[in-house]
Formats: sequence, C-alpha cells, structure tokens
Amino acid sequence: SSSISQDDVFDLKVIAELNAFNVFICDQKCNIADIKIHGMDASISVKPKETDVFARLKNIIVTNVDLLSTHKKAVSILGDEVFRFQMTLYPDATEGESYADMSKVDGKLSLKVGCIQIVYVHKFFMSLLNFLNNFQTAKEALSAATVQAAERAASSMKDLAQKSFRLSMDINLKAPVIIIPQSSVSPNAIIADLGLIRIENQFSLVPMKHNYSLPPVIDKMNIQLTQLKLSRTILQDGLPQQDIEILEPVNMLLSIQRNLSVTWYVQIPGMEIKGKLKPMQ
Repeated sequence: SSSISQDDVFDLKVIAELNAFNVFICDQKCNIADIKIHGMDASISVKPKETDVFARLKNIIVTNVDLLSTHKKAVSILGDEVFRFQMTLYPDATEGESYADMSKVDGKLSLKVGCIQIVYVHKFFMSLLNFLNNFQTAKEALSAATVQAAERAASSMKDLAQKSFRLSMDINLKAPVIIIPQSSVSPNAIIADLGLIRIENQFSLVPMKHNYSLPPVIDKMNIQLTQLKLSRTILQDGLPQQDIEILEPVNMLLSIQRNLSVTWYVQIPGMEIKGKLKPMQ
C-alpha cells in the first residue's frame, strides 16, 4: 500500500457556505431598508506544517425603501466581490537556522477589498440609527465584548513581538466611494472617491559585526494611498454623470520600518515612519 505523506493529512478541515441572506428592516411607522447579502463562503484547514484560512463575500446591497427618496441604492458594490481574505500560517518555519533566511516567514496574508459605493442620504441613515437604538442593551453588551477582544488581541501582539513573528502582507483596498446628494430627491451630489490603498512588506537583517544566535530583523512596510479625489456631479439612475473635480487626485506614500528585535536590539528605533504627500490642488 502507498504511504500517505504528512502533507496530505488534515488535523481539521471546515468549509462553510451561505448562498443568500436577506433582512428587511421596518418599525411600526414605516419601512426603512432592505439588506441583501450574496455568496459568503469561508474555509479553514489545519495541517501539521500549515494552516489555511479563507473568507470571501461576493455582494452586499442595501436598498432605501422610502418611496419619497429618489436614491434607492444606499450601499452597493462596483466590481466582482466585496472582499477576499486568505491567510496561511507556517508553524516552526523560522525555527533554528531558518530564522536568518528572509525568504522564510511565519505567515502570509492576502486581502483584496472591492469598491463599495455608499449614497449618503442623511434621513435614511438616521432612520437606521434610530432603529438600532431600540437594541441599546445588545449594543452595550457588544461594546463590552469588543473591548475585551481588543485587550486580548493587544496581549497576543505583545507575545508575537517578543517572538519576532514574520507575517508577509499583500493588501489591496479599493476604498469606498461616498456619494452625498444635496437632498433625498436632488440629482446634485458631491462624490468623495477615497482611492486605492496598497500595503506590502519585506523583511531584512540588520548588518552585524558580531554574530548573534538570533540576528535582528527589520520589517519594512510600504503603504500607498493613490487617486483620492473629490468632485461634484449630477446623478442619473443612481450613477454619476459629468463629474467636475473639486480636489484633483491626491497621492501619498508612507514607509514604516519596524525593528522586530526591539526587546534586545536597541541600536535602531523600534519604529521609524516616513511619509510623502504630493502637492494638493
């Protein structure tokens, strides 16, 4: 019989799919919103040498059902999917001599977020907020749970910092496009396109005269914010026509250099941040 290699054995494998989910929000006086979520799927697989986590959401549509408003699509997606998240963790990948090999990482993270278009009609969003205020007790419980989760995450990050955890990142975010109509019936609007955000990083060793058993590691992260712009427009069938720029596209570059060995190697800063904002018009 053929032997099964360790890479073919799963300690855990879970696949979950949610085809469609629909919520209609109303109170005793009026209908407020129709929320549709399509194509949510997630999976996790655990092997001895790697753990894979995947999640994706294809579409979300929030419809303003107020008959008097001409702006029906409050939230919609411009593109193929809302987000796609993938993370792979490699236990013991940087142990021993592999620690000095910068091609070896403890994990890889990939995130792509599509363009979410939000049409901000003040009356509609206030109706939603007022509806949510009916669940004050649940909101307080959720806030408390969020604070506890944040504290746990912060303590976990301290542990990771001591272990010099190396996570390779490839993040592409199409930031939301926010459309603000003059009123719920007016075609005149302001558009804030928050542009594209790209984050990537790479690791390097600090050049050393002395040989340390664990050499100091630098994580250099580049963050690019491009094509942020502001314009005014006339809406027709919910889509912008004849855009006139108020703010020409803005581009910004941010470079963050982290010393992953800051607990014992103090000759360089724990974090160094450099930014460059190109002229705004």
